[in-house]
Amino acid sequence: LDKSYYRKKLCVYEKDREDVLAISEYIKKYKHLLNTKISTNERSFEVFKREKRIKSKGMTSIMKNLGLEVDFFNYYETCEPIAYYSISKTYPQNVLIIENQDTFYSIRKYIKTVSNNVLGVEISTVIYGGGNGRLPSINEIEEYTEEHISNLDNTFYYFGDIDYAGIFIYESYRERNKEKIEWIPFKPGYEYILDKAVDDNNLDYDINSLPDTKEGQKDNRKGIFMNFFSTK
Repeated sequence: LDKSYYRKKLCVYEKDREDVLAISEYIKKYKHLLNTKISTNERSFEVFKREKRIKSKGMTSIMKNLGLEVDFFNYYETCEPIAYYSISKTYPQNVLIIENQDTFYSIRKYIKTVSNNVLGVEISTVIYGGGNGRLPSINEIEEYTEEHISNLDNTFYYFGDIDYAGIFIYESYRERNKEKIEWIPFKPGYEYILDKAVDDNNLDYDINSLPDTKEGQKDNRKGIFMNFFSTK
């Protein structure tokens, strides 16, 4: 370990001492364990006897102060299990990620029992997204699903809520994954929802009586989502 930083900054060392000693002890006794990649929490418990410490605030600075690279501890990130359903393992194929649980189960049931033609688009795989903070990145999809789903030649669609939060989730999700793929709004689904809502004969309510958005939502849209739709 590089001790030069802490020799100059003894007050910082006093604050970081417990973690520095834990890292030092681990390297002296158990460095051979780093040859095997394990999950983040498992490695953190090995080193610090605390599952969350390795990813908590300040650890990146401590690693830097000791001259260690961020990947020194050889761990992999874990995510929520990815729920998906495929009717075909051929690729390239159309993959639809769905924000809402009810919609996911409805479309899954439809392509399983009726047809994989969903509003004019042949959908071979549906993935449950789970909303903000839980949507699996393309890297996680590559890691935790089969090749026919993660294949980068596939066309990837996204279907979520039509409100400020839902649109922001889509735009943020698209930006996070744009280096590898382009998530496209499932336009037929959004248009179907709007058409259904404005059809007065369909349900006994007036669309104009609905609230503009849920209470407390902020408009953080970037304009990406709306570019896929016409003004008509």
